[in-house]
Amino acid sequence: NKLNATTNNLMERFNITNVYAGSRGITWTGWTHKWNPRLFLGNPNFKLEKNFGNAYLFQFNYTDPNIVFLDDFEHMLWYEAGWRTGYSGNGLGNIIITTNFGRNDSKCLRMTSRVMPTVLEWKYVYFISREIFLQNNLDVTFSFHLNATEGFDGEDTFAVLISNVYRNQSMVITTPNGFYDGYAHAKTFDESEGLFSFDLSMFWHQTFNSSLPNTLILELVNYDFDGVENVVYIDDIKISSKPIA
Repeated sequence: NKLNATTNNLMERFNITNVYAGSRGITWTGWTHKWNPRLFLGNPNFKLEKNFGNAYLFQFNYTDPNIVFLDDFEHMLWYEAGWRTGYSGNGLGNIIITTNFGRNDSKCLRMTSRVMPTVLEWKYVYFISREIFLQNNLDVTFSFHLNATEGFDGEDTFAVLISNVYRNQSMVITTPNGFYDGYAHAKTFDESEGLFSFDLSMFWHQTFNSSLPNTLILELVNYDFDGVENVVYIDDIKISSKPIA
């Protein structure tokens, strides 16, 4: 599940127009070969044309080999780029695509979270996540537009988690004074609204003294502690990596 410069250049050279990622792999040279659709979902070089269940048809359009993943939410379904949702605790959460709150008043993702506290449960987290497949783990940048100003107070937290596939190593980018306050592997946003950019390769090496994994789990999490609904607007999520040959 890796696309490199050679693969893209060969596809362009041989005039490959479409890629099919099916629900079942094929057996060739004694091995089962199967693409993970999330390798193409959100990659601007591959436009989703049709999707039936676990079968996907992508149009190949070689536009920018440096972008591994891009979601500007200029589409109908919030999960079209391969996002999955989840929650923990007792509460209410929701995700929709909305307008006028994104960068330059464009469409964006709206994520809400509200705890319904009980004697044993005093926090609620709603999140989305997906796998990211890197072409090159040495020069990876991550940027996005964020507005996390509505409903947040006290320990309420919006955070981005970048983890390996085993989830035993995680870096966190978080709003201040919240759930991850004091966490050793965390960076804190200077502001709760704006366009942010991070060098993930450098951050990972500084944190774990090792190279960034080629496959990551990206999670966007919204913690509520006070029962007042947190509303987060997210736009232009982009991960870039210089392709290797």
